[in-house]
Amino acid sequence: MNIQELRQLSLPELHNKLLEARQRLHFVREEVASGKDKNHAQARVIKKEIAQISTCISTLSHS
Repeated sequence: MNIQELRQLSLPELHNKLLEARQRLHFVREEVASGKDKNHAQARVIKKEIAQISTCISTLSHS
């Protein structure tokens, strides 16, 4: 999801997206740690998505 699509979402939708992204990151970290998955780059992409969602949430909260 790109930043323009995130900006169109409401605050509760953004919180849900943030929760989902954090759960995905947790799952990916477990997979990498257990050796089932070797795709470290996927964690980086999810962390970037979490940062973008967090920025949108803080922007909406302060406006």
